[in-house]
Amino acid sequence: MDQLKYLFILLALLPATLWAQDNDLLNRLQAITENGIDYYNVDGVTITCQVTNIPFSKENISKGLSVKESDLKKSDLTIPAANFMFERIDTLCSPIVQYNTNYIFENEKGYMTHIIYMSPNKRCTELQQMLTPLILEKKIPETAFNKRFFDTLNFAGRKVELGTYFCRWTGVNSVQWPYHGQMDWSVHKDSLDAAQCIDIQYYITVHCRTKELNTQIVSDQQVDVLFEGVPVKACKVVHQLKDESTELLKDAGDGNTRSLTIYYVVAPVRGNYVSCVMSFWNNDFIEEQSVLPSLLEKVMQLK
Repeated sequence: MDQLKYLFILLALLPATLWAQDNDLLNRLQAITENGIDYYNVDGVTITCQVTNIPFSKENISKGLSVKESDLKKSDLTIPAANFMFERIDTLCSPIVQYNTNYIFENEKGYMTHIIYMSPNKRCTELQQMLTPLILEKKIPETAFNKRFFDTLNFAGRKVELGTYFCRWTGVNSVQWPYHGQMDWSVHKDSLDAAQCIDIQYYITVHCRTKELNTQIVSDQQVDVLFEGVPVKACKVVHQLKDESTELLKDAGDGNTRSLTIYYVVAPVRGNYVSCVMSFWNNDFIEEQSVLPSLLEKVMQLK
C-alpha cells in the first residue's frame, strides 16, 4: 500500500519537474529567424529548424540530405509524428569534432520539418529530448526570438541598452557593432559546460585558424576583469595580421587594420553560467577614458 502511495506522489510531482526543466531551458535559450529558418542557441549548442514544402518520404530525405535510404533506420519514438534521425560528425579542428544530429519529421501538412543540433565535442541527447517537442509544438515563447533590427540585447537575462540600431546579428547570440566590437555568447546550466565551450573556441582560433587567417599571436595572457559585475579571469589574445589579404578583413577594418584583440570569458551570471568571446580591431572606436570599445563595455570592465 505504501509503495502505491509513493507511486502516486511521484506521478503527481513529475509534471511539475518537467515544467521546471522546460522553464530553466527556455530561460537559457535565445533565437533568431532568418530567411524562414529558425536558429537557436543554448548550452553552447546551435540548433536550426526549417519547415519545407517537400513531401515527407525516405526518398526525398535521401535526395535532399545526401544520405542513403538504408541509413534511415532510427526514429525518435517519443514523438508521435513520423520521423527519421541520423548523425554526422565533422572535424572542426583536429581533435575537435562537431556532432550534427538530424531529425526529419512529417508535419501536419505532410511535408518535412528538419531540425539539426550542432554540438562541438559533445553529444546533447538530453537537450534534444527536451527541446525537440517544444519546437515542434511551437512552445518556444516569442520573447526568446530577437528582432532583426534592435537597440537592446537580452544578455543572459539582463536588458542591455545599446543606444544604437547599427548593431547586426552575425548568428544566434553573436552581435557585431561596426567599429565598436563584436561578441558571441552562450548561456549554460553549469560551469563545466561553459568552460568546455570556451576552451573549444580558444583552441580553434589559437591553434587552428592562425595559419588560415594569416595571423600570428603576439600576446596570450590572463587578465582580471569584471564580467556582469563578477570578478573573474579572462584570457586575452592579440593577433597580428601578417598582411591585408587575410579573410578576417572581409567584414572589418580598413587600410589601418593591423591587429585583433580577443577576450575569452566564463562567468556565473544570474543563476547560470555564460561563455563569451569578445573582440575588437586596433582601429575600432574607443571613447575617451575608456579602454574597451562600447559593445564590450556593456558587459565587461578591466580591473
